[in-house]
Amino acid sequence: MKIKFIDLTAQNCEIRERVEREFAEIHKAAAYVGGPQVAAFESEFAAFLGVRRVIGVSSGTDALRLSLIALGVGPADEVITAPMTFIATAEAIAQTGARPVFVDIDPGTGNMSGPALERYLREGRFKSPNGPRAVVPVHLYGLPAPLIELRAIADRHGLKLVEDACQALGARLSDGSRWVRAGTVGAAGCFSFYPGKNLGAWGEGGAVATNDDELAAKVAQLRAPASTRSRPPCCAPSWNGWKTGMPAGAGSRRTTARCCSTWESNCSRNRRVWNPVITCS
Repeated sequence: MKIKFIDLTAQNCEIRERVEREFAEIHKAAAYVGGPQVAAFESEFAAFLGVRRVIGVSSGTDALRLSLIALGVGPADEVITAPMTFIATAEAIAQTGARPVFVDIDPGTGNMSGPALERYLREGRFKSPNGPRAVVPVHLYGLPAPLIELRAIADRHGLKLVEDACQALGARLSDGSRWVRAGTVGAAGCFSFYPGKNLGAWGEGGAVATNDDELAAKVAQLRAPASTRSRPPCCAPSWNGWKTGMPAGAGSRRTTARCCSTWESNCSRNRRVWNPVITCS
């Protein structure tokens, strides 16, 4: 028996009518770049995560890149991340002009190792003139990295922590006193809404989550074409982080988000049924 890894066709059948109603609202308002659908999604996603601000962008890669640029990362800097990740993590760092530097993973989780990060920073054998400016841990396959440990290390060394939460929407971790969502612990959390994600768009999309209003304002300015914004002095490069179809993606994500909890519960139930009988060869 063949089981699809992901069945977007079946998923889309469940939500098609609701998404098409939201598409009709987009067409009615001719709000094809930004607009009320994007603003509504940003507000709803911020409430879901429990953060002050969410800024919608065109992809998870853009979320990482624009967050780092807004934090002042650029040429002659280095950004520390984990080698076990999708190429977009390192790609986004390189696109800022900084150099991606890898520290080892914890073999038990595949996520960045706190001791390996501390060791690299203490040794001081940096690869770029300015040394490290930020740390980008990756929450691999939905499993949160040891953020409390990594944040403490980053704080001791004066580094910003930017979470690559593109694989971990909805995951939770304990900060010692309460449960928080992945993507809400660092200076910024970066999300992807690629169609195959558990919250996927009909198209591409991404988001930056943060509790820093100043950082949110910089990311929002960076995502807009230079001709439509006032550019802050620290954010000289011009990026178009909207791309076409952003509102359509927001429309489908708003509908998908309302179904996510049900779908995740169904997945958990199915895993309990299938795990005992599935073998890997």
